[in-house]
This record gives sequence, C-alpha cells and structure tokens, in this order.
Amino acid sequence: MADTNVESTHAMNIEIATSNGRVNEDFRQYVEQRLHNGLLRFENRIVRTTVSFLDLSGPYGAEQQCRLALSLAPSGEVCVERRGASGRLALGRAVETTCRELRRLLEARGNRNGA
Repeated sequence: MADTNVESTHAMNIEIATSNGRVNEDFRQYVEQRLHNGLLRFENRIVRTTVSFLDLSGPYGAEQQCRLALSLAPSGEVCVERRGASGRLALGRAVETTCRELRRLLEARGNRNGA
C-alpha cells in the first residue's frame, strides 16, 4: 500500500488506512462505531487499533480486504485479514473473527472477562 491515507482517532486509538488514499467522514465514523461496538468488551486490553483497507477489484468483480491489527496490553498482538464485496462487509467479518481470537487469547491467559 504505497499510496495510503492514514487517519487517527482518539476514542480507541484507531488508525485507518486505505489504498486509494481517501477516508471520507461517513466511512471513518462507520469504522469507529463498528470497532467500538464489536470490541468494547476488550477495550481495556487494546492499546492501538490499525485498520487497513485494500481494493482487490479485478476483471471478475469487486472485492475489498480489511486488515485489523490490535496491539494489546500488557503485550501481544492480534491481526486478522478478511475479504468482502465492500469495505463494510470485510470490516464486519474482520471484527467478528478478531473478537473470537481475543476471547481465545484471554482464556488461554486465564482471563475470561476480557478485563
């Protein structure tokens, strides 16, 4: 993603990057809300959230890839990539998978509440 636009928000320390260099306000707000709703339970463990969108469209149709990377406290990282027909669909899939991975990770650490 050589030509990317990165925007940072303070609520969950979210960075959003796109391959086309644009993040419009409506999409940025949607991403923030989706992440907040999906990851609220784990918010106290998340230090930084990076969301990257890559347009994979080709001659056979449109496809978007969402890469969701979380830096965790006190240590660790969860990184998930999912695809969909739109950025919103890819993000939804990435958030769902990330929640499952976070639950597994915290259970393995002996912390079932996410707290």
